[in-house]
Amino acid sequence: MRLLTAAGQRELDRLAAAEAALPTRVLMESAGGAVARAVLELQPRKVVAFCGPGNNGGDGSVAARLLRETIPEVYVWFTRSPDGLKGDAALAAKAWQAAGGEEAKKTLRGGPGVVLIDAVFGSGLSRPPEGAEAEAIRAMNSARERGAKIVAVDVPSGIDADTGHVYPVHIARADLTVTLHAPKRGLYLHPGADCAGRIAVAPIGIPRALEEKLSGPVPEAMFAALPGSGPLAAADLPPLREALKGKSALAIGPGIHRGPETGPLIGELVAGAEVTVLDADALNALAEHRDRIAEWSRKAPTRPLLTPHPGEFARLTGEETERALSDRVESAVRAAQRFGGCVALKGAHTVIADPEGSSAICAAGNPGMATAGTGDVLTGIAAALLARRSGIGGTSERGRLAVFVHAMAGDLAAAEIGETPLVASDIVRIGLPRLFRRWGR
Repeated sequence: MRLLTAAGQRELDRLAAAEAALPTRVLMESAGGAVARAVLELQPRKVVAFCGPGNNGGDGSVAARLLRETIPEVYVWFTRSPDGLKGDAALAAKAWQAAGGEEAKKTLRGGPGVVLIDAVFGSGLSRPPEGAEAEAIRAMNSARERGAKIVAVDVPSGIDADTGHVYPVHIARADLTVTLHAPKRGLYLHPGADCAGRIAVAPIGIPRALEEKLSGPVPEAMFAALPGSGPLAAADLPPLREALKGKSALAIGPGIHRGPETGPLIGELVAGAEVTVLDADALNALAEHRDRIAEWSRKAPTRPLLTPHPGEFARLTGEETERALSDRVESAVRAAQRFGGCVALKGAHTVIADPEGSSAICAAGNPGMATAGTGDVLTGIAAALLARRSGIGGTSERGRLAVFVHAMAGDLAAAEIGETPLVASDIVRIGLPRLFRRWGR
């Protein structure tokens, strides 16, 4: 499923009104209805909708109005006076009042059976919450500590919808996020992913065909031994080229030694191999020649796949690790476009991007996989999938599949023996066989 940025969702809303005769007020009613249905599944005895000043707050007002038809105790906590609201949010608030709706008391108590609707910010947050909005978030979290559940509308308040960045003091920790039309990127990027709870995607009537009109892309073995040992050098190129004849894929990086000639040698192998997976010290060696990586990629019959962890990514790009991790999707896209290959930026919810600007986030995987050698397993899986002469797509599609297979195998291994101590061989010995049996392979 495609992941949208906040700007992408705003553009879709505009297109829905301009080309599909679906004004925001209609979409708001659909969104509020979807949220109300999700809340009803929790069988609450009491509901309080926390509504901010924008359209997300309007969604919350609609949900509250609809829930009032079924649940006796439904209240709305407005962060701004309804008289001061504008546009469709004002209309939704007036409809709530016309239906006899009451405002919540500011001395909210939580407890089992209480459901709180977080409709304060949604995907529109671009600064730390403050004032009445911050007070509402504190009230929700306090009630949650006493047993209430939080259902967030689109994106929990306090999460950046694009990067997953959170404002720690003011973050609504949702039990369920009802994301509208399509998931937002920040729901799958840490640390935001830790605060989103279960994610449910709710269609609100926007035709999928409109996504194609968005202005930019949207995010979605054999071996041969060399004589001797030590760093790869220019003298190794002829025997390596000979060994690669007739081979479908090359994986290089884990376990190699680096020397002054290693980077250019790897570059020449990339240019000549059918398709290459680059990891570990192959990436560290190429970092010393980063300005030539795009040149080697252009010469390759098929674009390479680079699989760095954050530290390797920082060395490869020359960027500070903190900057790279501040927006992992944009960082991966930027590197893919710079180097001319597909980039899988590993970590909690790996991001994979291609030079066209498309990206995908893998929601599978677990913390137990953050151990030595698990990245090498991904390298092998990717090489095996890239070597196939039939099946889906090119490097981008097969790279995404490799990341997903690796993560799912890790989850299945963890389900069998626990996340700790999970080692690389467990993914190969336990996870992959279970995954293939599940898929009937």
